Amino acid sequence: MAIKKTQKAAEEQTFNVEVKRAHEFKSGDIGFDCIVNGVTLYGLTYINEDPKRNIKTAFISFPSRKGSDGKYYNHCWFNINEKLFSEIEKQIEGVL
Repeated sequence: MAIKKTQKAAEEQTFNVEVKRAHEFKSGDIGFDCIVNGVTLYGLTYINEDPKRNIKTAFISFPSRKGSDGKYYNHCWFNINEKLFSEIEKQIEGVL
């Protein structure tokens, strides 16, 4: 028997978000640390949309490390819904 997650349950999620140590790079991207529900994530990057770099929409990049095969792998990750994404954007604006 499979457990089905309903859309309503996903909408009711609440997050406590706090952005720390935000700084802007020359490219216009923003590096920051974030605390989500008591878990601290270091080395996140907010990538702004930029037609020159062919980036069509803003997104958050998680920290990654280069493996022995030459590929990069995220060493932490979690799903960010639209509500959480907008809250993180607000927090970043407040810190800068």
